[in-house]
Amino acid sequence: MQLAQARGAEAYATGGPTSMRVIESLGAVPIDYTTSKVEEYVERHTGGEGFDMVVATGRGGGRVRRG
Repeated sequence: MQLAQARGAEAYATGGPTSMRVIESLGAVPIDYTTSKVEEYVERHTGGEGFDMVVATGRGGGRVRRG
């Protein structure tokens, strides 16, 4: 997240309720996946354009998808 922000990107990160403060402290916009579907959040907050890049670092290991 910090690398993306250093290059001018706005960073978003998903997490549960206990992760929100950590995400904010890293400078990202938190998305609480327990209260809304991530897809719906992205649709609502980007006007349907989506994100330029998604980095998934969950249980499956790090993956990068570009849209």
